[in-house]
Amino acid sequence: MAVVVAALTVAGCSGQEPPEPDDYAAEVAQTLAEGGPGLPGWLAQDWEESLLGELATLDRTVEVVSVGEPVEGEGDRPVTAQARLRWTWQLPGGQEWRQERPVRLTLAEGEGDEERRWTSTPDPSWLAEGLEPGDEVAVRRLPADRADILDGTGQPVVTSRPVRRLGLDKTLLPDGADEQAVREAAREVAELVGVDPAGFADRAAAAGPEAFVEAYPVRESDPSVSLAELEAVPGGRAVPDELPLAPTSSWAAPLLGRAGQATAELVEESGGRVSPGDVVGLSGLQRRLDAVLGGTPGTAVVATGEDGEERVLAEVPPEDGRPVQVTLDSDLQTAAEELLAEEDRPAALVALRPSDGHVLAAAVSPGAQGQSLAMLAARPPGSTFKVVTTLALLRAGLTPESPVECPPEVTVDGYRITNFPGYPASATGTITLREAIAHSCNTALVNERDQLQPAALREAARSLGMDRDTGQAVWEHSLGDVPEAPAGTGLAAATFGQGQVQASPLAVATMGASVAAGRTVVPVLVTEPEDVADDPAAGAGEQPTPLTEEEAGALREVMGAVVTDGGARDVLGDVPGPPVLAKTGSAEVGSGEEMAVDSWMVAAQGDLVVSAWVQDGGYGSVTAGPLVRELLQAGPTG
Repeated sequence: MAVVVAALTVAGCSGQEPPEPDDYAAEVAQTLAEGGPGLPGWLAQDWEESLLGELATLDRTVEVVSVGEPVEGEGDRPVTAQARLRWTWQLPGGQEWRQERPVRLTLAEGEGDEERRWTSTPDPSWLAEGLEPGDEVAVRRLPADRADILDGTGQPVVTSRPVRRLGLDKTLLPDGADEQAVREAAREVAELVGVDPAGFADRAAAAGPEAFVEAYPVRESDPSVSLAELEAVPGGRAVPDELPLAPTSSWAAPLLGRAGQATAELVEESGGRVSPGDVVGLSGLQRRLDAVLGGTPGTAVVATGEDGEERVLAEVPPEDGRPVQVTLDSDLQTAAEELLAEEDRPAALVALRPSDGHVLAAAVSPGAQGQSLAMLAARPPGSTFKVVTTLALLRAGLTPESPVECPPEVTVDGYRITNFPGYPASATGTITLREAIAHSCNTALVNERDQLQPAALREAARSLGMDRDTGQAVWEHSLGDVPEAPAGTGLAAATFGQGQVQASPLAVATMGASVAAGRTVVPVLVTEPEDVADDPAAGAGEQPTPLTEEEAGALREVMGAVVTDGGARDVLGDVPGPPVLAKTGSAEVGSGEEMAVDSWMVAAQGDLVVSAWVQDGGYGSVTAGPLVRELLQAGPTG
């Protein structure tokens, strides 16, 4: 730090009495705070950089705390006064460094007609105690340690794991490599690792001469690229590093998200908490809770003397990230991942614990292409929604033994509605509501639609946990959408989960969990830290009509009949353990040649509920059913 030797001066008052130093002290504080030459008689334009060093890059305020009375000097010594200035530095991450420093003011005698005036000579001691001429001041960022994401038992599932950062190291290119050579090497690296050659070449050409231009990181345990081949390419390099990763690349990936180097947008949005090169959450829960997991970096203000010795002038230690605990059951999540590993169609599995609403598993297939379909898919739930319709009919006065009519077809406003192909003829005609649900008769529910008030289906759905804003904003999810007052063909279609009714696998699992628990279940994913944890008692807007034990008992009865006598008998009838409750579903999506049939099933056993959805999977008992069976058996009640 070069010392600026020019004096700071300001005109004083006329007359024999010395001017008061207060105005001059205030002017010193103002100029130190605002920077630049600013006022007549002040330092040369480079005063800020030469006096403050790297501190000049920080926002600051400077205030006068006090100004002492002038003191007469002895002999030829001048009159002096001492001012105290309070510095407040805005350090990165929203932290502040405050300090008070003395400034010595000297009264200069005027010559001729000049007035007496106060002066001062800028000195490093103005900034910090012990700072000397020649010192270099640096502001260093102290990174915080990123915390893990823990599973339901408290074991880390997203934690630092070894990776290799694949890319081009320009220092490994031949000396004197021109831009063309850099571009050729970059394209060769890009083609080997599978990124856009033109874009990667542009980035490499724009980077500095000693830059490492990263393509992407890979797990060291499963690099998916031959590291030997990469390092045989001129400039190709795989740099060892660590990143927060789940056990595998697919493990709850859409839900938990991923972490990586901060983008320019994230740096800007962070308000100083994130710097270029930081590892931050880029998607999913890691993105939404990045400030919790990532903590807050600290700052050190360091002076280095001409002898190379460093002294810490100020330090704000970092606040390390806090672990986030989620409810996932690692064994059940892994089992769900394995069940979907070979499914090239979009598909999802969700497991909930009815007693507390904890999400135990949420997996998607490779065919989902990374989308969070377990939590967010918006598809007609088909006949799984008949559980909701049954509750609405129970509230209208029916019981499981009430007779209903199940003809092969029914026409509503010119629209022909039938049962699914292969519906058993023995279950047509006059049957009980229990039998209609067990065998999944569409026409019986359509015929009973006149029993329902306009909003009955939506209110029943909300009582079973669907179509609600639960207030759990930390993780992105949807509990479906049920039209408020469908009519005509819209109401007819809604009774068997078609038309405008939409649901996610999470929503269908929540419906099943509410039946099993005998109350409206709110799904929970985050349990720690307390200040961001889900609150099962939360909920936005009007609360749903409570589910009674009598209603829940009747719903368990009809869902039990689906397993003992109906559509799920062949796939779930022999599952060992407590009784299984279930509902199958096949939902038509699209029309004409574009129409597809999604496969759905939800089942409850003991304190476990599983829902499965497979896009274009056909009958629920055929495609979704085996997935549900396997996951039930892998769970705590299996």
